[in-house]
Amino acid sequence: MGRIGMTTEQKRKRILFEARRLFVARGFHAVSIPEIVKASEVSTGTVYNHFGSKKELAKEIYRVSLIELEKRVEVRISKVHTTYEKVNAIIEILLELSEINADLISYLFLSDDIAFCKADDPLSEIPTSHLLFKIFAEGIEKSDLCPGDLSSKVFAFYGVVLMNIKMYFSSKEKDPLCRGYYQDIIRRAWSASFI
Repeated sequence: MGRIGMTTEQKRKRILFEARRLFVARGFHAVSIPEIVKASEVSTGTVYNHFGSKKELAKEIYRVSLIELEKRVEVRISKVHTTYEKVNAIIEILLELSEINADLISYLFLSDDIAFCKADDPLSEIPTSHLLFKIFAEGIEKSDLCPGDLSSKVFAFYGVVLMNIKMYFSSKEKDPLCRGYYQDIIRRAWSASFI
C-alpha cells in the first residue's frame, strides 16, 4: 500500500501534511485514520507507529506547524529594528502564509475542534503571541507605544488580523491580497491595539 522508496521521515511528513489538509477541510472529528492512510499512501501501522492516535497526530501537526510559523516570524523580525517594523513583519507573514500555505494558518488560528492541542492559558493559545508580547513590552519601554494592558493589546491586534484572514478565506473569489490591503490591515491592527 505504501509509496515505494519513501524514507521513514518522508512518510512522517506526508502523514502530517495530508492529515492537516484533511482536518482543515473537514474538521478533526470528521476525518478517520483510514482516510489519512489513503491520502498519505502509507499503511495504517505507519500512522500508528509514528503518532499512536489521531489525537496525538493532531497535536504533532500543531507543534510542527507552530515551529514552522515561528521560525518564519523570527527570521523576518530579526531583519528589522523598530517596534512598528516588527509588528508589521508579523502581520505580513500571517497574510503571506494565508495565500501560500492556507492550511497552516487555518489549522493554527481558525480550527475550533483542535483546542486540545493548545495550552490552557487563552493567550498562549494564540500562536506567536509570546513574540508579540515581547515586542509590545519593548515598544512600551522605548516609548514607541502607549502604556497599557499587554493582554488587551495582543487580543485586539490578533482580533483585527485574524478577522481579515477569516474573511479572506471565506470569500468566494480568492484574489491575491495586495500590498494596499496589507497596509489597511496594518493600520486597523495598530488602531485597535494602541488607541
